[in-house]
Amino acid sequence: MSERSNRTARWIRRACRAAATLVTAALLAAPGTARGASLFDVSVGPTTAVAGQDVVVSVSPLVEGLVITSCRAWLTGGQPTECVGSNGHWSAHLTVAHRAGPGASTVTWSLRYRLGTGRNATTHRAQGTRAVTIRPATPPDFSVVLDPAAGRPGDTVSAEFTALDPKTTITTCSARLGGAAAFQCVGTGSAWWLSLTVPATAHPSRMTVEWTLVYERDGYQTEAHGTTPFSGLPAVAGSRHAGPSAGTAAPSIRSRQPGDVRSTIPTVPRTSLARTEPPRAEAQATELSDWVWDRSDLDVLLLAVALGAVLLVGFSVHSRRATLRERPSHPFPSPAAGRSAPPVTRHI
Repeated sequence: MSERSNRTARWIRRACRAAATLVTAALLAAPGTARGASLFDVSVGPTTAVAGQDVVVSVSPLVEGLVITSCRAWLTGGQPTECVGSNGHWSAHLTVAHRAGPGASTVTWSLRYRLGTGRNATTHRAQGTRAVTIRPATPPDFSVVLDPAAGRPGDTVSAEFTALDPKTTITTCSARLGGAAAFQCVGTGSAWWLSLTVPATAHPSRMTVEWTLVYERDGYQTEAHGTTPFSGLPAVAGSRHAGPSAGTAAPSIRSRQPGDVRSTIPTVPRTSLARTEPPRAEAQATELSDWVWDRSDLDVLLLAVALGAVLLVGFSVHSRRATLRERPSHPFPSPAAGRSAPPVTRHI
């Protein structure tokens, strides 16, 4: 009898403890109850933020045996962000939207948790809110300088961004001119810069350089957006970016393009560049003049030969005449000196 009573008492005590645990958990975790948050430590920091700044939501259990299985949080008008858990602590990083206006805002958190162990463990949900104040963003503490501040289509414009506050560090930036594609900056620390090109389709007007800066200050990262005026000048007539002016016809002379240089140079036949002899007609005249000159030389030569022959003949005749004058009248030569002529014997 005693053993049965003890067994029954133990069963009743277990049932009572389980019932009490369930009732307590339901009462504590019920949304809107004052004691529901006492199961968890929910913190939000910072409680005052500007547009673009991060807000961190941290959740930790306060009851022994309570295990958080998942959680998420979101700002008013934003999308839920899942928490990341480590060693029983969970956190979510939220970013204040750039369109968020100054004033009061709300961070909403929601989680699932398990209470108890073994077969008596139960799963529950909890949800709550925290207040956050959105304050107006501080005016940019940096300068934007354009060099030059005016340009024609195709000109290059240099934009330099400098942080004026020593506590501010620019991490990246981008800019675009006249609605063209944006370009990323280069640089380090407080000074960043980039080069922009005035669009070829830009008309003489007042344009703007749209820029975006991402900078860090007081350990938080924030974005800043703005515009800087830029004056567009008319294109120079005849330049590669010059277009038709309003009310006038486009110029008929095309400007030189890299692929059009060859077409602007008169084409010269390769043969005329390589030839060294004169044309055929000139060659015939040259050959004829050479032939005439050769005939003249031949005539002079023949004349000289004839003159030489005449002189030779004349000299020979003159020498012959001189020889005849020096000879005796008889046809036979005289006997040598000191010799008498032999007697002539006549036979009868």
